[in-house]
Amino acid sequence: MQKQIEHNNRMKEDEIEAEKALYKAGEDLKNARRHLEIVQLEQEQLLGEASDIDDEMSKYNAAIAKISAEINSAQRAVAETSQKISDVSSQMEQFNQTVVELKMQLTALSARLENSNHSLKRLNEFHADGLMRLELQDNAVEDITVLAGLLALDSVDLSNNQVADISPLVANTGLWGEEWEECEYSEYGDPDCEWITEYDYAYLEGNPLDCAAQEANIQELLDRVVYVTCDCGPCF
Repeated sequence: MQKQIEHNNRMKEDEIEAEKALYKAGEDLKNARRHLEIVQLEQEQLLGEASDIDDEMSKYNAAIAKISAEINSAQRAVAETSQKISDVSSQMEQFNQTVVELKMQLTALSARLENSNHSLKRLNEFHADGLMRLELQDNAVEDITVLAGLLALDSVDLSNNQVADISPLVANTGLWGEEWEECEYSEYGDPDCEWITEYDYAYLEGNPLDCAAQEANIQELLDRVVYVTCDCGPCF
């Protein structure tokens, strides 16, 4: 960036020098023309010296042509310098746009990192306390590997995150509901029985699950009396 600024400054200085040269050449041209007018007056007065005056006129015409060539050259130099300045300005605009885009990406990444750190902190607190219920909905969670070791877990809410693999929930042997038959007996010994179900829970809707790839994991949780909600059709 510093080199670009220095280069831009040098081109501005060159443009100023070219403008000075152009001004000087213009003044020289004015002087030459005034001199030519004097010579023309002398030519009218000194018809007898026509040959000498013609030679003098040729010299001044050559000088005028030289000055005109120098003016044209200076004008081309100014035009080239102006084009270079325009090109550099365009590059600077592109660089500035790139910087803005990178800052926006950095802001987004910082927000994701903050969410991940917050989720990790909650998981660590959950692990330390041995709690049975974990709520991590809407936290941009992607990796749930740590949940495999939280054996006290019986309810986890991971809805609206970025989880693609739920195998850590299957690996958690503590995430397992229960079913049993409970009977009461009349005074005559007749049984009155009913099945009691005590679910564990896994809320997974709003995650980018590959339903085909995760079908076996979902079924495993269902077989273990885990109440599962997801976006892969009827999960429970």
